[in-house]
Amino acid sequence: MAEIRYKIIKRLGVINSSNNGWAKEVNIVSWNDGAAKLDIRDWEQSSNKMRKGITLFRDEAEKLREILNSMDMDDLEQRYSKDEFALLDEYVDVR
Repeated sequence: MAEIRYKIIKRLGVINSSNNGWAKEVNIVSWNDGAAKLDIRDWEQSSNKMRKGITLFRDEAEKLREILNSMDMDDLEQRYSKDEFALLDEYVDVR
């Protein structure tokens, strides 16, 4: 298995941290000496270990910001029954 190299260019913030020493962070990271990308993933406290996450190019990060800025955060608290869920037609394809 090839070695994965990374450099955390800038730490933007911590979304959540747990008592076990891991934190879900938003950072700008260069992977394998490539262009820096927005990176959201769990990192161990020393930043020597990481879990699976998501890495976004600039255009993808801009689209994500647009989507998040336009959403109603109350929708995250909403609970739907199976019948209500089947009736939802609010899905928007962002491609």
